[in-house]
Amino acid sequence: MHLLSFLDVINKGRANPVPYEPGYALNRVSEDAETAMNFDACDLASTHKKVILFLGVPESYEGEGYDKETMRLPNEQYRLFEKITALNDNVIVILCSGSPVELSSISKARALLITYLYGEGGSEALSNILLGVINPSGKLAESWPIRYLDVPSSTFYPGNNDFSLYKESIFVGYRYYLTAGKKVQFPFGYGISYTSYKYSDMALSTTELVQGKKVSISLNVMNIGGRNGEEIVQVYVSALNSALYREKRVLKAFSKTFIKAWSFKTIKMSLSYDDFAIWSREKKQFIVEEGDYLIEIGASSEDIRCSMKIHVSSSYKGISETFELPNYYAVSTKRPFSLVDDEFTYLLGRDYVNDLPNKTEKRTINSTFGDISDTKIGKKCIKMYKRQFFSSFRDEIEKEKQLNSFLHMPIRCGCMGGFNDKMALGIVALANHKYLKALAEFVKGRRK
Repeated sequence: MHLLSFLDVINKGRANPVPYEPGYALNRVSEDAETAMNFDACDLASTHKKVILFLGVPESYEGEGYDKETMRLPNEQYRLFEKITALNDNVIVILCSGSPVELSSISKARALLITYLYGEGGSEALSNILLGVINPSGKLAESWPIRYLDVPSSTFYPGNNDFSLYKESIFVGYRYYLTAGKKVQFPFGYGISYTSYKYSDMALSTTELVQGKKVSISLNVMNIGGRNGEEIVQVYVSALNSALYREKRVLKAFSKTFIKAWSFKTIKMSLSYDDFAIWSREKKQFIVEEGDYLIEIGASSEDIRCSMKIHVSSSYKGISETFELPNYYAVSTKRPFSLVDDEFTYLLGRDYVNDLPNKTEKRTINSTFGDISDTKIGKKCIKMYKRQFFSSFRDEIEKEKQLNSFLHMPIRCGCMGGFNDKMALGIVALANHKYLKALAEFVKGRRK
C-alpha cells in the first residue's frame, strides 16, 4: 500500500508547510461544529493569496448495488464554497467524485480540477499538476449537466429495483444535450490544459464513400502555447437531411497525440463505411442511409474546429416515422423532452409489460439477496450480514447504503464473503424450497 494524503505530498521538503483547515465534516455534525470549521477555513482563506479547496461526495453517496439519490454535493460544501469565494477570488477547486455533480456557481472559482476517484498514488499526480510539473491533458468522457432535471431520463429512471426502461433511445448524454440544444456545465470531450492548440488543413481522401471502402482523414494540429502537451482530437459524424430520427452528431474516432510546444503534427484517422450506420427499427439491423454527411473535427463535442461534407452511397433510403415517433423526431425543436409509452412500445417492437420480472419465478445463482429476502434463508442471510458488518459502519445512513448494496448483490458473489459456490447453491435450493438438494449442496460445501 502506497497511500499518501495530498498534504503529505505537497508539504514534502517544505520549510514552511502549506496550512490546512478541514472546513466541513464528511459525516453529520452539529450546527455549532460546522460553524466553527467554516470560520477557521474562511479565516485561513482570507489571509492567503491562493486557496486550494477540496470538494467531493462522501463515501456513502456512491457504491455498488444502489443508485445515487442526488446529483448534488452535501449542502455544507456549497455553503463553504460560497463563503470562501466571497473572501478570496483566487480559489482552485479540486473535485473528487465518481460521477457528475451540480456546480452551478463554479464560475466563481479560478480553476477546477476534476479528479474523479483517484487511487492511492493520486495525491502525487495531483501535486504535479498543481505545481506545473506535468501538463494535464485529460478530456471528459461524459457530459456534466447543470442540474439533474436536465437529464432526459430524470422523470422515469430508475423505475423500480427490478426493471428500468431506456425510453430515451439514442438520446443519451451528449447525443441528447447537443440535439436538444440543452446547455450543460461541461460538454462531453471537454478539457483544458496549460497550453492551446490550433486545428487546420483538414482533408478527406474522398468525398464519395461506397460500401467496403474507407475515408481517410488528415489535419494539422499546432501547439500554440509554451508547454509540451497531448491533445485529444475527436472525429464526429453528422447526418444531413436524414429521414430517420438522429442525434446532432456522434463520436466515431479520436486520437491522443503528444505535440511539443510551438510545433505541429499531422493527425491521421479513418472511418469505415459502417461508421455511418444506424440501427433500423424497420429492418432490425444496422443500416447505412444514403445521403450527405458532415465529418466534423473537434476539441470537444461542442467545440468543432473544422468540417467537410461527404456523400455516402447506399441502396437504403430512410423511411420517416414522424407520425409513429413524433417525440423522438422533435428533440431538436428544443421543446421539453416528452416520452410516451405508446411510442416506446412501437420503437421496441413489443409490449414491454411482458418483460416485467415475475417474483414467483425460480431463483437461480444469479438472483440477488434482495430477490430472496422474502424467504426464510434470505432473511437469515440478511441478519448474518448485519451482525457481521454493521459494527464497522459509522452511522445509520451508511448502514442503509451498505445493506442496499448487499441486497443487490447476486448470490453467486457471496462466495467472496466467506462461503463457497456449493454453499451458494444450497442457499438457492432453500429459497426454492428444495430442502434435500440444499442439504446435499451444504454437505459438499463443508467438504471443500
